[in-house]
Amino acid sequence: MARTARPPGLATRWSHSADRAKELRSTTSASPGWSWPQPDISHFVQGVLGPLAEYDSARGTDLINTLQEYYTAGQSPRRAATALHVHVNTVAQRLDRIGQLLGPEWQQPGRSLDIQLALRLRTLLPG
Repeated sequence: MARTARPPGLATRWSHSADRAKELRSTTSASPGWSWPQPDISHFVQGVLGPLAEYDSARGTDLINTLQEYYTAGQSPRRAATALHVHVNTVAQRLDRIGQLLGPEWQQPGRSLDIQLALRLRTLLPG
């Protein structure tokens, strides 16, 4: 029985996004004269993570880092808490605040992909 090709899932799309981010990073560091679309990347990152960055700046919090650790931990609040050296309830409270700032759909696959891509692209931006 022949298998039918399935459309790429979230894991495949994430892998492609991560590969693209690595490619941009390596090309940028290897070729300082190479021009990449920084305004487009900056605009995308700001559009996705802007509410968190503004909240962090105004209140001295680090929700962006919490979100990064949450995704790095495979969306496990317990593992994120361990990495951040805080109690799991603290991570839960921060994730609630992130949800308030980014909207209730922030954990839906498409939106989550945008957020994870913005977190990775953010590392390419100066400053």
